[in-house]
Amino acid sequence: MSSPQFKLHKRPVVGHQAISWTDDLPVCHLSAVGFSTNQVYRPDGGRNEEHEFEDRFFHFKSDTGAYLYGMFDGHDGTRVAEFALQRFPAELLLGQLPDSGNDSKIKSVLQQAFLNVEHQSNEAIDEALADRTRAKYKLPEGNTDYDLYKSHPDLVAQIQHLDAQIAGGTTAVVCLIHKHKLYLGNVGDSRALLVTRANGKLNVKQISTDHNTSNEDELLRLDQLGLDTTKLSKGRQLGGHENTRSLGDYSMKGGYKEFDIISMASGEPVIAEPYVIGGIPLAGECGFLCMFTNGLYKSLEEATATTHVNQDIAYMVAQEFNVQSTLSGVAQGVVDKVLRIHHDTYLQNNMRAKFCEKRDDITLLVRNFNFPLGNSLRQTYNSPVTVPYSESNVRSDPPTLYIPSLSPPPLDSMPALQIVPESVTPTPHMPVVSTPSPVTSSHTSTVDSHESLPLDQSPQNTQDTKSSEGSGPQPNMVSCIIDTMNKHNNDEEEPDADGLIQSYVDFTEFITKYNAAIANLE
Repeated sequence: MSSPQFKLHKRPVVGHQAISWTDDLPVCHLSAVGFSTNQVYRPDGGRNEEHEFEDRFFHFKSDTGAYLYGMFDGHDGTRVAEFALQRFPAELLLGQLPDSGNDSKIKSVLQQAFLNVEHQSNEAIDEALADRTRAKYKLPEGNTDYDLYKSHPDLVAQIQHLDAQIAGGTTAVVCLIHKHKLYLGNVGDSRALLVTRANGKLNVKQISTDHNTSNEDELLRLDQLGLDTTKLSKGRQLGGHENTRSLGDYSMKGGYKEFDIISMASGEPVIAEPYVIGGIPLAGECGFLCMFTNGLYKSLEEATATTHVNQDIAYMVAQEFNVQSTLSGVAQGVVDKVLRIHHDTYLQNNMRAKFCEKRDDITLLVRNFNFPLGNSLRQTYNSPVTVPYSESNVRSDPPTLYIPSLSPPPLDSMPALQIVPESVTPTPHMPVVSTPSPVTSSHTSTVDSHESLPLDQSPQNTQDTKSSEGSGPQPNMVSCIIDTMNKHNNDEEEPDADGLIQSYVDFTEFITKYNAAIANLE
């Protein structure tokens, strides 16, 4: 075993909240996060949050070269997600990892970390459980909830308050990079994708497992507990949640007998036993790792009815790599694109709009291995911005974002024309990848651009030029003003005794021609 890898310092207290000990851990700068809070859409275009932001995440690097990433999708409050955020680094980065890099030992450490966090989370609510049990014993039996509320309002309010303290859980997907190998453990339906490159193509693999009632293995486990899996698979919920594995959620574990749909189970139907995989060698073909909560892929599924949402998300990330200069820009760019697709679908009032009336919290973490970042800050002259991803056309030099200048630069300073890569072949329900076009879809994140123009012609006056073509000389009432301005562009005016300079534009000629034109009309 290695020695503890961090020197922990006592941190100050701000107000009534102590700063987290994890603030001492070095952040992994090969990764970045994008996120958005949940939204309930309104017909007038406004949006409301349905609950507080319940997602949590971390991305750390240890002094020994290990990397640790965590994604937690909390529900019924943030207590368990926040607890997991604090405890997993303590379970994995303080000397527990073996120096040998043995896969079995590392997976065992990772699995035990999940079980320890679950046990410690339950210990944290022991006092609230005891108080709740004592309060329930004081209530008379055989009465309805309404009768109890009328006869013992204070006692019922106390029990409801304790229920809120006990409630809550979280999904968890934790990725560990140790000795150049990737290890993963997860419970719930937050996902992790490993994207590699081979033969000019992106290979997208989900390395996590969805623990919900859509998982045949989970239904088999529930069937062995004596539950009606047909009913569960139709309702897709156990006590108000879809996940069949999670951290926390005591009410669906120790208290599962109180839920009719799972009360007949011979054992706890919702468990914290994680799915663990590893080690996956991180060879040169590894592109990037994505970890995200279900709000990301469900929002895209609701809006587009896609049947290959993992591939869609991976291609979105690849597109953003081409046009962003930072990993934060990549992660947030993908989140923003999904938000727009989802909200636009709601506003279009089509057959999919009813599925897009609200969305959950969204968090996406991107960890780069060998995928090239673009550079969106390089300024060149008029050229398209749209850069859909195509592995076969990735250039050795980074792609360029073109920002039109106010005036054409000298010819000898103009860069060579950059070729825009062609798009990957679009597939059904894949609105995120489109071929380059002067007019982009509302479901693409690229910036509209004009076709190439001669150096002496700007996009603003293109239509005017075309509309007047072939119609002979056209009188222009303001041409004299422009001529006057051009004459004075390079003249340096000396201020007079009062510190004033002469007007750049003489309107005398314009006024004379204008009055003459009005007189001719009369």
